[in-house]
Amino acid sequence: MSDESKAFWVSIPEKAGHPSRVPILEAFRWIGEPLSAIGLVDLFDGQDITMWEAAHHLRALDALDVVEAHPAGRNPPSRRGVFDLPYRLTISDASESG
Repeated sequence: MSDESKAFWVSIPEKAGHPSRVPILEAFRWIGEPLSAIGLVDLFDGQDITMWEAAHHLRALDALDVVEAHPAGRNPPSRRGVFDLPYRLTISDASESG
C-alpha cells in the first residue's frame, strides 16, 4: 500500500471503513470523478451492491463528510433522482492535497 493510500485511509472516519463502503471509496479514488448510485452499480456490474444499498452508503458517507453531493446534482427532482444524484470524494490522497 502506498503512502498516499495509507494517508487516505487514516484520514477517513472509522464508520466510513465499513466493509461495504471500502469498494465504493476505492472506486471514487481510482476514477476521480463524481459517481451516483446508478454509476456504482454499473461499475460493479450489479455484483455485491444494489441500487438501494449504493444510495444508502452514499448518503451515509455524505453524513460522515467523506463525500458530498456534486453541486450540479443537488436537490434531485424525483425519487429516481436519489439514484442519479452524483457525489464526489471530499477527502483526497496526500499526493493530491499538496
